[in-house]
Amino acid sequence: MVEILFPQLLIFGELFKCPTVLMSSFPGYFHIHGALGNSMHPIVYPSIRFPFFRNLSFKERLVSTVYFLDHLLRHVPQKYTRNTAILRKYFGENAPDVNQLLDKVEMAFFNAHPALNGPRLVGQNTIFFGGMVHLRDPKPLPKDLDEFLNRSVEGVVYFSLGSNVKSAFLGQDKFQAIAQALGELPYKVLWKYESDHIPDTPKNIKFVKWSPQQDVLRHPNVRAFVTQGGLQSLEEAIYFHVPIVLLPFFGDQEQNAKKAEHKKIGKAIYHMRNGLHKDELKSAIMEVIEDPSYRQNIKSLAEIILDEPMTGVEKVVWWSEYVIRHKGHAYNSQSHKRPQVDKSNGNKHPWST
Repeated sequence: MVEILFPQLLIFGELFKCPTVLMSSFPGYFHIHGALGNSMHPIVYPSIRFPFFRNLSFKERLVSTVYFLDHLLRHVPQKYTRNTAILRKYFGENAPDVNQLLDKVEMAFFNAHPALNGPRLVGQNTIFFGGMVHLRDPKPLPKDLDEFLNRSVEGVVYFSLGSNVKSAFLGQDKFQAIAQALGELPYKVLWKYESDHIPDTPKNIKFVKWSPQQDVLRHPNVRAFVTQGGLQSLEEAIYFHVPIVLLPFFGDQEQNAKKAEHKKIGKAIYHMRNGLHKDELKSAIMEVIEDPSYRQNIKSLAEIILDEPMTGVEKVVWWSEYVIRHKGHAYNSQSHKRPQVDKSNGNKHPWST
């Protein structure tokens, strides 16, 4: 099993003469879906890098198509050429290239669910395991956090920008705007702040360098979650029925924010790189807390996502064992792959914007 960002590692399937599968904590990328024979139309399935995912405008369709063509015709071939050179350096000149390794992939697992991501046309060699596989059983909170959350009967806003965006590196202007907005709330605030230097801030804010996020979100006094919009944080908010305010910075975060707004489970502020006004953040937090529809919508979404005959982990295990049982002969024939090349399925002209 190989993470899709590192397809060169599929070489070990050749070395050990065993079937290979791909996995990803994301919904997948153009070129990987293409290698599997799945539909990869850039208008229907824009890249997760873009802040749009449905009902694209003409400009958005044009941008998505140009990116798609550049990605497929320039970026991916260059990347795979470099990867193949590395393989042949360490495994000999007869080592297969990355495209040949991808052709032999038996199955792929992607972190997506149609209730959140929308439906996607895929073959039987593609399994969406529905997310939330990283969720774990509850553990006791550290004593100071437990006491803080229990005392905060008026409610708590949890603020964390994940592991890649550090609150301590936001810059003075953004930090002050956030601190002022949080300080004006009629709630307590738990802020994950990754620095030993704690600036002067309103008394309703408690800073912690690290927090057990799942156990914090599980606490009944948590009223809202301010997040950068990473997929795993979004999944945790959904699972624990906590309305969200999203401050996306990069990657898939803007598209995740759009999906959250489309499902009416949260509010988003999209210009974080350029600045932030305290009133905008305060208003968004107050809205998702005071309007009960946000909590009801996120609870309903969680119920739909979790209403499956098996968990995501069980699904991945079952299909992995399926591949082993059939010794890699189930779905790796070319009749199961590359319909965008071999079949007339409407993907021949993705530039038809």
